[in-house]
Amino acid sequence: MGGGTIQRVFDSVESQTYTNFEWIIINDGSQDNSDAVIRSFIDKSPMKNKISYFSQRNLGKHRTWNKAVDLSSGEYFLPADADDSFIPTTLEYFNKRINELVDTYGNINKFSGINVCVYDPQTGTLHGTPYPKEGLVSDNVELTYHYKIQGEHWGCIRTNLLKQNKFPEVKGHFYTENRLWFLLAKKGYKVVCYNDCLRAYFYETTSLTHNTSYQWNFNNNAMMLHFHLWVIFQLGGRIFKYSPIAYFNHWKRVITNITKCTLSLILGKK
Repeated sequence: MGGGTIQRVFDSVESQTYTNFEWIIINDGSQDNSDAVIRSFIDKSPMKNKISYFSQRNLGKHRTWNKAVDLSSGEYFLPADADDSFIPTTLEYFNKRINELVDTYGNINKFSGINVCVYDPQTGTLHGTPYPKEGLVSDNVELTYHYKIQGEHWGCIRTNLLKQNKFPEVKGHFYTENRLWFLLAKKGYKVVCYNDCLRAYFYETTSLTHNTSYQWNFNNNAMMLHFHLWVIFQLGGRIFKYSPIAYFNHWKRVITNITKCTLSLILGKK
């Protein structure tokens, strides 16, 4: 977590109008002063009794996610990064939408959660592709390859499904979240999508994915190679039906990641 931006998350959570939640914070091996900053914020927080705090060596975002899921006892899981900011009615909004889902369908076992949009904090406008209609029932494979939804989106997910469907426990900074969303889609779970913007999207050009050493790191390229091969062999037929170009793009990325893995071994960038 970043000590310089964690204030955003604390301000966002502490301002929530809906307060029936638990708050799990995991500091994944940050090299800055984030541990001291977080402990200071916790000591001053009016919600300190809701907080469970853990600091660990750098295991990567995907394995940190798995740990947070294991620790969670609530019905729904809402992820937030160290630089995230969201509106005060966020949890109230999700609770309302979930109750509407129960009222409409009764049994919601086929749903994994609720998807919403994010906004540009400088302009207040929606970032990314809007959903084609309010209350769209779909899954993340259809959203990506049929509806061509791109850019950042957000949502809450049923915790019990996350406990049953985790990220691979492999080395690297983070395994793409699409692995999890596509796995739930493959198993038949649906999401309900709304164009309401609840979270600010802060685009950082200094982020990890823009770092040259990250782009040529063997473990990270091996993870992406694993992901694209998994997509091809688990979802290839469905993706090809939606978009042959997208299907073959996954094969192109396989070749790219094999090349980068080979070069990273030669260059010693593990």
